Amino acid sequence: EQLNSTRQEDTPPSTHLHLLTTTQNTPHTTAQLSSPRYPKQQSGSNMFFRPNTEAVEGLLVNLGVLAALMLGLSVSVFYTIPKEEFLHSDFRNLFFNDADFRQFVLQEMPPLEFPNLSLLMGNATFNALQSSCRAREPECFSIMDKDRAYYGRENPTEEATAFAILQLILASFPMEKMLAYKEFKLTGIFASPWGESGSFAKVMTANSVVLIVAILTAVFSHASLVLSGAKSDEARMQFWSRFGMVIVLAGYLAIITGIVITQTLLVWVAYIRFPHYAALDAIDGEVNYPLLIPLGSLAVTLPMVLCVVTQLRFRKRGEVPKPNEATEEKLRPPSPL
Repeated sequence: EQLNSTRQEDTPPSTHLHLLTTTQNTPHTTAQLSSPRYPKQQSGSNMFFRPNTEAVEGLLVNLGVLAALMLGLSVSVFYTIPKEEFLHSDFRNLFFNDADFRQFVLQEMPPLEFPNLSLLMGNATFNALQSSCRAREPECFSIMDKDRAYYGRENPTEEATAFAILQLILASFPMEKMLAYKEFKLTGIFASPWGESGSFAKVMTANSVVLIVAILTAVFSHASLVLSGAKSDEARMQFWSRFGMVIVLAGYLAIITGIVITQTLLVWVAYIRFPHYAALDAIDGEVNYPLLIPLGSLAVTLPMVLCVVTQLRFRKRGEVPKPNEATEEKLRPPSPL
């Protein structure tokens, strides 16, 4: 008892007050650590997906690289086709779809000769066809009717005959006259929905628009991640990811769309390089070329708006302490010794 009394007497009153204050402040510090300002770490099964900085940067880098590769492939596909094959493809589409062009061909081309064509059909059919074409009668091309020869398979013999005749016409008809017809009658290559080269260029342009939007999304999303401070602050990173991950997901959807369109272009190239009478018609419909302007604007502005909103949100709340060692040292109660 004397020893205990001596220890209590030797302890200064300020030390008793300090220990009492520390004991009273300890629950407050625990409550402060569990407040929304300093959230507790939850288990992965009870919390929503919270990506870290490395994960988001990896997604953005992959998005940009994939979009650039697909864009290069899409553009290079167009230049793998020689000009002559594009012209022949345009000629085939005009011949099957435009009756006026067939009349124009009959007027401008010399009489046809059919060497070895009799091997592909009976002599009677060949003789009748040969006499009609030498006389340059329109009936010579009646078997090339769009409904029977191009789309349908009702009479494979007529389809094969139409394809053979068309190949002979392509070998003898000047392509410059076909281009002149397109310019005067159709007002340029992009005015004709059935112009093979024009439609191919439209689809390639649309694919380029989609992939360019994906590249812009990756670039400006990464800029938003850095400028908003989310890259170096966990709390801002969690807020940024609420909206930023939606933008990243949209970029990956654009990549998927670009892959599908690129595959369509590859099939189209095979049709142009190796035409066949039973092939389907070119892709119909117009492509809205100015899509690049609105979609590109959205890809640029959305990450920047997110950056501004993130800055304003945390500026109103005040300075956000960083979860580093300095903050933990500040919140740790002082040692009683």
